[in-house]
Amino acid sequence: MLLKDIDTSQTLLAGISADRRSAWESFFRIYHAPMLAFAEAVAESAGKDFAADAVQELLVSLAQGTDRYDPARGSFRGWLMLRLRSKILDALRAANARSRHESQAAEARALCAEAGGLSEVERAAETVFHRELAEAALREALEKAAPRTREIFRRYVLEGQPASAVAEAFGLAPNAVYQVRSRILAAAEALLEQPRGKGRR
Repeated sequence: MLLKDIDTSQTLLAGISADRRSAWESFFRIYHAPMLAFAEAVAESAGKDFAADAVQELLVSLAQGTDRYDPARGSFRGWLMLRLRSKILDALRAANARSRHESQAAEARALCAEAGGLSEVERAAETVFHRELAEAALREALEKAAPRTREIFRRYVLEGQPASAVAEAFGLAPNAVYQVRSRILAAAEALLEQPRGKGRR
């Protein structure tokens, strides 16, 4: 299930900046798999194996504070993707530099070709990134919900059972089932809420 184009909350970002364990754990649960999926798709297209290293480098730079996000300059998700692309290109350069079968000129040409050809691959990989990010946020929201609420959401939204049937099973009005769906999706969106920095409209 895809959520609308939303971004990480300022609360979570503040926690990461302060190196709070709970914030890092939440960030990792939501963002690590989508970032890795994106990096793996790009690495596979280049015939290299550097995805995990690129993601790790980005996590280290976030932990050390060398990569800092400024909400006034745009969305966190866009900034994160820009930084991840940078780490991927760094890893690609390093992987090419380790190749013993390329001359310096051939390596430069290959690097330029690969770097220039990332856009098409990135579009497909970015679709995976956004889908996995939305699914991770939804899992996180469901984990925090009451068991009864989770079950109602599972039956109605994930399994596609009619609202009337789910409502009858739980002794509710159909409108209550719709409200459960809205609350869970809103909670998922809140995990990735839009920053309100200067310069955003």
